[in-house]
Amino acid sequence: RTAAAAVPPGGPPLAPPPAPPPRPPSGNEAVCGATGWLSLAGMVLYLLAFGLGMSPIPWTVNSEIYPLSVRSLCVGIATATNWTVNFVVAASFLSLEQAMGAAATFWMYGAFAAAGLVWLWFALPETANKSLEEIEKLFERRS
Repeated sequence: RTAAAAVPPGGPPLAPPPAPPPRPPSGNEAVCGATGWLSLAGMVLYLLAFGLGMSPIPWTVNSEIYPLSVRSLCVGIATATNWTVNFVVAASFLSLEQAMGAAATFWMYGAFAAAGLVWLWFALPETANKSLEEIEKLFERRS
């Protein structure tokens, strides 16, 4: 075959159509790009701050408040409860969001967290600067 075979009779050779010019990003695309990076940076900063600050607090308190004779059993039960509740939240979130909307779902979870904070404020005694024996005595008087 020759190049002449690619030329239709009586006309120029067929060429692919020109590519459309690149379209400039709309306002939403430009903002979403910046917002996406800002959201990612905010989430990374939150996780770093939480991991260094509040994250270890429940595990530290949990390891201190039980008597030595039942500490391993109680820490195991508390850990299983923690992961079970984490699973329930993760499994129920999408269904609740569809049923109630995102804002109402987060407000509901926030209300549970606030109720837990109020309960802890009154139920959990201060354990700072106390030995494990002193902490055990605090809980013996409460039970």
